[in-house]
Amino acid sequence: MTVRIRVISLACTLASTALASADESRGWQDSHAAAAATTTTKVAAPVLNPKPQDYVNYLWIDFLEGTKGASIYYTLDGTVPTSASTKFTGEFKIAQTTTVNAIAIASGGAASTVTSGTYTLTSGPVTESVVYSLGATTADGTYPSQLILGRDGNIYVVSGNGGYGDGAILKITPAGAETVLYAFEGCSQSCTPTSNRDGSLPSSLIEGRDGNFYGTTYSGGTGLCYVQGTSYGCGTIFKLTPAGVETVLYNFNGPAGDSVDGVGPNILIQGRDGNFYGTTVYGGSNGYCDSGAGCGTVFKLTPSGTETVLHSFTYGIGDSIDGAVPGAIFQAGDGNLYGTTGGGGINGSGTVFKISTGGVESVVYSFPLHDIPGATVFPTLAFAGADGDLYGTTMIGGTTDMGSVFKVTTDGAFTELYAFRHGVNGNTSDGSGPVRVLQGSDGNLYGVTNGGGAYAGNPGIYLDSWSGGTVFRITPAGIETVVHAFSGARPGHPSTDGAHPVALLQAPDGNFYGLTSFGGANLAACCDGGDDGGGTVFLLSHPTWSPGRASPP
Repeated sequence: MTVRIRVISLACTLASTALASADESRGWQDSHAAAAATTTTKVAAPVLNPKPQDYVNYLWIDFLEGTKGASIYYTLDGTVPTSASTKFTGEFKIAQTTTVNAIAIASGGAASTVTSGTYTLTSGPVTESVVYSLGATTADGTYPSQLILGRDGNIYVVSGNGGYGDGAILKITPAGAETVLYAFEGCSQSCTPTSNRDGSLPSSLIEGRDGNFYGTTYSGGTGLCYVQGTSYGCGTIFKLTPAGVETVLYNFNGPAGDSVDGVGPNILIQGRDGNFYGTTVYGGSNGYCDSGAGCGTVFKLTPSGTETVLHSFTYGIGDSIDGAVPGAIFQAGDGNLYGTTGGGGINGSGTVFKISTGGVESVVYSFPLHDIPGATVFPTLAFAGADGDLYGTTMIGGTTDMGSVFKVTTDGAFTELYAFRHGVNGNTSDGSGPVRVLQGSDGNLYGVTNGGGAYAGNPGIYLDSWSGGTVFRITPAGIETVVHAFSGARPGHPSTDGAHPVALLQAPDGNFYGLTSFGGANLAACCDGGDDGGGTVFLLSHPTWSPGRASPP
């Protein structure tokens, strides 16, 4: 648990005597003052509350001044504090057994006696537990890709091939009770005029402000897109009530006819204006990419289902450098939407872009070529930090070619915060292929790597298929720590805790929930009876993770 220590200075008693001049009897007047004063101040020693004793992991120290004008000075190295010691200006953390010595000094220079207390800190391990293992039935599916925490406290999961094989939305309680909230019936194999064209392969899910769920399916629907000559559908945007009633709000029509609205929606957010915004991987008015299928779009959808293409990407035709194949987007504090493209830009390796809700697009940063040292590949922008900068990951590339966590200012100044080193110079534990990052309530960055970790089978391969992956933390100073290493899924060694994590979020209680796309308890029931497993919903907990302040050991 987190314990806040408050050192309280008791109010001091002031006894003052003054020698006044003869004209003091006529009243104090500054212009005639000729007084000399002496002051004797008694300052009570600070009080440590709660009392020094054993605690777990770390404490936040907070001093409260009880004497007006008094300052508190302290030391943590066992020495006696003086006015030359560290002056308290705000709470600070101790993370190991520490003796705190504190003194209060009044404005006149009088000092209290020293209060000393020793806090013995012991570390507790991060506990990983599997909340639910997918693959128990064909209905809940395998290979989950996204999770959200509903306002009702339950976990909602996007399962790629659950239900009838076209994907499902699962509802899972924190205790692990699972319900298939909705199973898509779309067109995973073929579509006929009598098919239920509700969508196929769900790709995103959010909880709207109205309490309903909204999301996208990557394919399916009534659009005329084709894969190997078979009608597949161009994707949908759907609405799902908490009771599991699904409605298609919009069917993408792709490149058919004169339609340029997009193909393959893969992300959806709700803007501050109440409208929905997202991207499609392909489609749009520029047919340069993917044999004429288009380079992707950014779109807007009203709650009533009216869709508008805000921007069609061009890859880099002529003077255009805006990119191609857009991924996730988010709305930053300035009201603009920010995201990344996986290709295009000046170097053809992708971009960070900005677009207003009115459709004005600009490139913030172009990633370097992927065939030179320090290149970045498959970038994903995740969030805008408290400092206003944009944070994200590259799945491969970076200075070690194992993936990186980066930040970029809205003016385009790029900084690599950490480059993963799986298999580099003997390092086999920190992971490779980061795919998610978020800012924790303590200001540190937390995320997952899809590969690598302590249980990797082949160090040096950035996404070794037998490696388990990791959950990591990175401090603002760039110091990386593995919070949990998954055991990996390999022949004869099934990964019951999960393998290849793909998603992570922080719950209001400070703990973390996440997804692995493989592993778990259900092995023979899925995946052709192999050892891979169908994926897990996992929980990471620690005694010091609490609301508003999460920090691992």
